[in-house]
Amino acid sequence: MCENAEQRLIDTQELWIVVKQDTNGNAQVQALIVDSESHATVASGDTAPYLKKAVMNLVEEVKG
Repeated sequence: MCENAEQRLIDTQELWIVVKQDTNGNAQVQALIVDSESHATVASGDTAPYLKKAVMNLVEEVKG
């Protein structure tokens, strides 16, 4: 798993960006690191209304 900004994804990990609508019809974005073989979520950030914030939430999560 990526534990800090200097580490990289391994060959079986993918960065997924998921955009869904909330109950009010507003976009909510979440960034996740997913294992491409098992489809298990390795790490995920909190959802956010903007892509940049969603990615930064993932960065905060993997940094610890």
